[in-house]
Amino acid sequence: MTRARRAAAHRATPAERMPPRRFPSFSRPSLLALTVAAISLLGSAGAFAYWTSTGSGNGTGGTATTVPLTLTPGAVSGSLFPGGSASVVLTVSNPNLSPIRIGTFLLDTTSGTSGFTPSGCSLTFTAPTTGWTVPAKSGSTNGTLSVTLPSAVAMAASAASACQGANITVYLAADYLKAS
Repeated sequence: MTRARRAAAHRATPAERMPPRRFPSFSRPSLLALTVAAISLLGSAGAFAYWTSTGSGNGTGGTATTVPLTLTPGAVSGSLFPGGSASVVLTVSNPNLSPIRIGTFLLDTTSGTSGFTPSGCSLTFTAPTTGWTVPAKSGSTNGTLSVTLPSAVAMAASAASACQGANITVYLAADYLKAS
């Protein structure tokens, strides 16, 4: 290199002295793969932020009050005589907008004479505990269910003869909860 060239190179600006930069060139498949990887990384970061973020707030909710079921007085189905048993038939009405599950029926001792009419017939009640579901109210029509409780009422052998063939009513209550 001659002295004149060296002097000219020395006087050149730093940009003139540096060789031009070459950027790497990418083929089309490489560029596509790099773009897909970048989008995936950004999407993963967004998903991570969404699922791991926390927050707080207030809300209110409520439940409707369950309206009591209505039970018709139970009627003895078939012949009931001293020392025998018979089925009890009744209808349950549900005024609620959801089905109601009855676990068992209980003798309503506040009605009749200890839950029965007529009195003095030495009657007992035993309910099966199989469970029943009373359908929900539909529109303005209450859900209804006819129930037969097989061999649920019994008459003691010591019952008065006047009780044989009498029209016996069984007053019941239901142990129930809202069906899920």
